[in-house]
Amino acid sequence: MTFLHAVTATLLLLGTAAAAAAQPGAVYVKRDKVDAALAKGGAVFDAPQARASGFHRDKPGALDTQKGTTIIYVTDGEGMFAAGARTQRLTKGDVLVVPAAYAPRRAGAAPLTTPAGTEALFETALRFDFLYWAATRLARKAMVRGLLATPVDVLDQIGPEETARVDAMLAHILPVSDRRLGLLNDASVCSALPRYDLEAITAPTLVTSVADDLFGTYDIARYTAQHIPGARFLGFRSGGHVWLGHHRRHLAEIAAFLRETLTAPPRRDASVPQP
Repeated sequence: MTFLHAVTATLLLLGTAAAAAAQPGAVYVKRDKVDAALAKGGAVFDAPQARASGFHRDKPGALDTQKGTTIIYVTDGEGMFAAGARTQRLTKGDVLVVPAAYAPRRAGAAPLTTPAGTEALFETALRFDFLYWAATRLARKAMVRGLLATPVDVLDQIGPEETARVDAMLAHILPVSDRRLGLLNDASVCSALPRYDLEAITAPTLVTSVADDLFGTYDIARYTAQHIPGARFLGFRSGGHVWLGHHRRHLAEIAAFLRETLTAPPRRDASVPQP
């Protein structure tokens, strides 16, 4: 579930059940209808593959995001956006994309997996801020495995800089009492995702993941990269969901990709995990 906190904002939400390019034709909506939706709330348009709605918020509350990718455009005002354990301050002109991805699984299993112990954390430490704070100090490895979806043996292979990053991520989840329902909603949404029309995507694309990510995103990332024309895949053998030990390399690869797309078309690299 996504929320806006400390908010006086006007938003336009676009939810897509498939890639935007899969929706045939263009949809024209008169300005007065858009203005009315933004002022009072309501649908701008509603089609089988996409939906747009307007909202005006002057107090905290949940946003009706889609079971798929949701694009949020702030047309006026500002607010604090919270999705699961993450927050982001939004101001006029900001565009926020809330993504989720699909990969086929045997017997129709959910695309994402849940690390052992995560459900127990939701029923204990994630209910109360103090319990969560205490758990990050007394049961740190369990928190790293259950929340950061990272094998605990990776903690013994990283240096002080990455260790500090782990501590910062765990601390950033506070206040967890405000985010618990959002985390549960994230898990629910990701349990039944549609397949996007990946073949219709024409933008340069870089997809990254880690083989031992306990959320199971590696297969999803590879599947996505294999079906987007010209996409590049960057994989690491270890590091968990938060790519411990590869943070600088990860950022450098993203920066290089962005620079390259300004001067050259994207290319497809072999999907081979990097050491």
